[in-house]
Order: sequence, then C-alpha cells, then structure tokens
Amino acid sequence: MHFGFRSLCGIFAAALVLSATGCLSVTQPTPLQIASGAADPDNRHRVHPDLQKVKALVEAGHDVNGTSSDPIGGTALHSAAWGGTPEIVTYLVGRGANVNARTKGGATPLMDAFRSSLVKRDRLAIVALLLEKGADANAAPDALGGSPLTEAASLGRLDLIELLIKKGADVSRDAGIAYVSAARGMAIFVRDSARLKMSQDERTNVEYQYIAVLEFLVSKGADVNTRVPHIGFNALHSAALMGNPKVVRYLLKAGVNPEVRTLNTNETPLDMARNTYGGSLTPAREETIALLDPNAKAISGAGLTASADSSGLGAVGDTLADCAKLKISQKVCERLPWPASTGCNALAKAQFSNNVCRG
Repeated sequence: MHFGFRSLCGIFAAALVLSATGCLSVTQPTPLQIASGAADPDNRHRVHPDLQKVKALVEAGHDVNGTSSDPIGGTALHSAAWGGTPEIVTYLVGRGANVNARTKGGATPLMDAFRSSLVKRDRLAIVALLLEKGADANAAPDALGGSPLTEAASLGRLDLIELLIKKGADVSRDAGIAYVSAARGMAIFVRDSARLKMSQDERTNVEYQYIAVLEFLVSKGADVNTRVPHIGFNALHSAALMGNPKVVRYLLKAGVNPEVRTLNTNETPLDMARNTYGGSLTPAREETIALLDPNAKAISGAGLTASADSSGLGAVGDTLADCAKLKISQKVCERLPWPASTGCNALAKAQFSNNVCRG
C-alpha cells in the first residue's frame, strides 16, 4: 500500500522524454514480455504472467534478452520483475536472462521490482530473489537518478534499504535522491490513505515508517535539499504538488529550502501548491499554500496523522518524555509535529533504530 517514485511519472514524462524512468506502461511489449508480466497494452493496470507460456516461447526460440521496440526497451526479466512471479524470474535467469540488463532509460530489473504499481505483490520476495541471482544492489542511477536504494526509500521500506546495504549498496552516494523519493512516497501515501482500506493505526504506522526512512537517510549523510537531476525537484516540491500540509510541515522543520525552483518549469514548491492541475482547491491544499507563503499567517496545529490531530495530546514536555523513553533524540523528536503517545509508539513499531533516534 505504498506509493513512490513511479507515481509522478506522468508529470515527469511531460517535462522530460527520457524513455524508461520507472513508468513501465510498455506500449509495444513482446509476446515473451506479456507472458512474463508486462503491463497489458489495453490496460496497464493488468498483467497476465504465465510460466508455461514463458517456457513455450523460450523453447520456440524467443530471445530471453530481447528488448521491446518501444521507447522503453525493456527485457522479459524487467517485465517479470515488475508484474511476474518468482518462478518466472527464476526460469528466465536460468535460461540466460541478464539480471542487470538496462532499459533505454537505464532501469534494471531490480529497480522495476520496486517500482511495480501492483501493490499486492510481495516485493521482498522478488527483490531478494533478484539479489540472490546477482542483481547489482549498487547499480548506477538511471536517467532520473533512480537506483535500487532510492526506490526502496520511495516505499518507506527500511527493511529493504538495509537489505540493499547488506548486499553492497552505497548509501552515501544515493542518500540525497533517496530522501526526495521517500518524501514523495510519504506525501502520496498520506494524500491517498483515507481511501485505502486500512485502520487509523495501520496508516499511522506506515507514515512513521516513512519518517524512519527519512531520519535514517539523514543519519547517513543525506542532504535534505538534494534535487532530482534534470528536473530540479526537491522534497518540498513533491509534497507541495500533492497539496499535503502535514508532510510540508515536517520537511520545513527538517530544513528543506522552500525557495528552490525547478529546472524545467521554474516553479517553487509554493507555485506547485497553487497549481491544482485541473483539480479543486481543497482545504489541505489551501493549508499547504499558507505554510509555504511567507506573507501568510503561520498555521499551527495538525500533526502527521488524523488521530494525532484530534487526540488533544502532544504537549511538548510529554512528547520529549516519551521520546526519551524510546531513546529518540530531542533533535529528531522536535522535528516531528505529533502527539507523543501516537507518534512515538508508531515509531517504535516501525523499528526506528536507536542509532538513528539518538542522532
């Protein structure tokens, strides 16, 4: 139920035609790609992975490393990583599929395993399998700066980040872009969480899993003002674009610069918050605009979650006391606009590491 880098691909693609950037709506997949798990050309939200068809096509001579003729240029293994099954991945690799093949935009199968919009799939199983088969956990970033580490961050998955680091990912290289990706993923999740069939506690825990990732990346040297290559987005642009005041408030406290302009459209986060892109001016977007507008009166109040907003808890002394009990540093604690009993407990459930918390 996480959302990440891929979710803004439509906007990015309009600004920059760079073939495969994680938007895997393959327009001309090969028969082998379709059987392996490529998006249905008629409905990109559907896939039809079929191991027996894959085997039959390979036996009939279809090249396991053949690429599609569209601007994406992916292989069957890219498709299997995105919409297939572990069994199809295993079979293709066993028949010689290049586990580190690149699309025209530089994406690897491992990156596409993270980027899949099929949220019910077991990402960890596919990711772990690809790593076991030799996928490069430290693969150089693709055309938009995405790497395995940044994609794991976009999902708010500290467990996957730790797995990648264990397998050789250089967190110091990608920490900044990963920070932007995590902020974007959190902003999209918070925006969409109300329509998801999740309890308030479940939503709260996911939100603080993103916080755990952001704080972990800062502890590893992430520059909170890192910008996405070629586009110039920083973390605040993404949250402002989503019209998400709760995440904007957190990022402002973390020191993200609200005056930075994008490279392609020359927009600040405030400009993006003001642009509804055809939608309505919601109360959340109005609050986002007020937070970013230096001439607006500062807005007090809301924490990161609805339960936190309405609980009436959160006195500073109580928050710091609860953070101290959980070994969360005052520096980290003061950045988070939560009521203590909600936020700290959620962080504990998210396995927020003591080393990060004390930082």
